[in-house]
Amino acid sequence: MNIRMTLGTILLVAVTGAEAATLPVPSELYPTIQAAVDSAAAGDSVLVAPGIYTGEGNRDIDFGGKDLVVTSEAGPEFTEIDVAGSASAPHRGFIFTTLETSDAVVDGFTIRNGFVSDEESLLPHVLSGGGFYCLAGASPTIRNCIIVDCHSQYSGGAIGCEGLLVTPTIINCVMKGNSCTEIGGGAISAEVSASPTLIDCVITGNRANLGGGVFLATGGTAQLLGCTIAGNHAFLGTAVDERGGGIFCEGGCTASIERTIVWNNCADEEGDDVFVETGGMITFTCSTWNPAGKAGDGQVIDVADNLEQDPLFCNPQPCEDAPTTDGDYSLDTISPCLPDESPCGSLIGALDQGCSTPIRETTWGLIKGRYRR
Repeated sequence: MNIRMTLGTILLVAVTGAEAATLPVPSELYPTIQAAVDSAAAGDSVLVAPGIYTGEGNRDIDFGGKDLVVTSEAGPEFTEIDVAGSASAPHRGFIFTTLETSDAVVDGFTIRNGFVSDEESLLPHVLSGGGFYCLAGASPTIRNCIIVDCHSQYSGGAIGCEGLLVTPTIINCVMKGNSCTEIGGGAISAEVSASPTLIDCVITGNRANLGGGVFLATGGTAQLLGCTIAGNHAFLGTAVDERGGGIFCEGGCTASIERTIVWNNCADEEGDDVFVETGGMITFTCSTWNPAGKAGDGQVIDVADNLEQDPLFCNPQPCEDAPTTDGDYSLDTISPCLPDESPCGSLIGALDQGCSTPIRETTWGLIKGRYRR
């Protein structure tokens, strides 16, 4: 073996032997989440202790292009980022604008009270994404988060995605009680060819004038797997453009929806559950949705194994009450969306059984209706 090969081997061992660091927050070195993120290198983890985090350094958190993990020790029930944003002091939870990949991860937080508007400058974009904002090729992973009471002036009350190659993956997240004012997506928006994937997510009690839950525009697409979209409201109070209580799909937009419930949403104009403009397309597979809640001249394709039955939520909140964090969207023990009853043998929706209906008298007609496919 010559000297050149020996040096290369030594260098390879040194690089592969390096261990990723874990940076604790709060600590003397890292009093805020942003301080730890700024000090971390790609591959490192920022570990956040239970508590409520607010103020500078704990909002508008920017990964700066580094693929690292920001995670909580105890999960979203015990670890909260209170953004404390307002019209006069706009702030959001996290910002991804520097080509971060799926290895940039936020895991296990409640994000509350994000607010973005044009009252004052908020770079890089003042009007979208009250909880999270993904722009210009940034495609992080957001998992095990609860995003509540967040607001944007334009689009994406909880999460705003905008731009080509923006493909975030959102896993096991709850978006409830969020809103936006001027365009759409009370919970999440995908615009200008952005393409998020949502897996096992709950989208309830959100409000916007277009797409109370989900808003897809200017080439935006989405894939929804095992999600629950319910109790959302397309409402602004102007009696115009109040469409798509659950999902609004603009012309040129597409959505692939599997094992997902879209039910009990409402729109003050048209399309209580789904509004699809000409040139837009939504496909449903092994999902529960109500065709009576569909409007617009775009395509809605029933691929296979879909139900048009009430999913029997445990305690749904009226969609007119949105924005609200109330409501229990887990399933009754006799729900047709449970694995033993669903047409594809898998759970439909993000939430499993959560309550049991007491024995009560019924009729033969109701029994036949329950098992009709």
